[in-house]
Amino acid sequence: MEIFYNYLFETSNGLKLKNMPDGRYGIFYSTVDKDKIVNSVIYEFTYTRNQGTKNGLQAENYFNNGIYRSGWTYGNIFLGSPFFSVSASGDGISNNKFVAHHIGIGGQFSNYFNVFPYRLLLSAFRNEGIFQNPYSSIQNAFYIYSEFGILRDFIHLDIQTGLEFNSETPSLFGVGLLLTKQF
Repeated sequence: MEIFYNYLFETSNGLKLKNMPDGRYGIFYSTVDKDKIVNSVIYEFTYTRNQGTKNGLQAENYFNNGIYRSGWTYGNIFLGSPFFSVSASGDGISNNKFVAHHIGIGGQFSNYFNVFPYRLLLSAFRNEGIFQNPYSSIQNAFYIYSEFGILRDFIHLDIQTGLEFNSETPSLFGVGLLLTKQF
């Protein structure tokens, strides 16, 4: 079992721990025996709403950078967490004030002849924009992702599904096939 915490900071205010309780908190459990219906579980809670703004201090403005305009991005994709969004202009992060819950479960079903591994990921997210723009709209989102192995023979074949409910955009649904061969 692992219990973890990642602390976020960009300025000396964060270095002095003035932006507590911001960070990513979590717990992960995995069994040694992989032949179980549930063999791993993770829960993560990410909180970035404080950013050291108490007592009139400057907000941390996580992952935006004063020197590099694009911040912690590469090719308009954020490096690190799926809950931070890249601005449409490519000039850094458009949201870094949010609360997110993420739950993941993995395991496998099996009978005498076949093994069917699976993964299920659920995320709930409340985006409040950035401190520099107090008039940004509030966005609520819920994500579901699943992957289910249906063939484990000379090739591996998995079915993937994803669903997104978002208060700012229309709902999205996707289905995919993952075909892999190991040599």
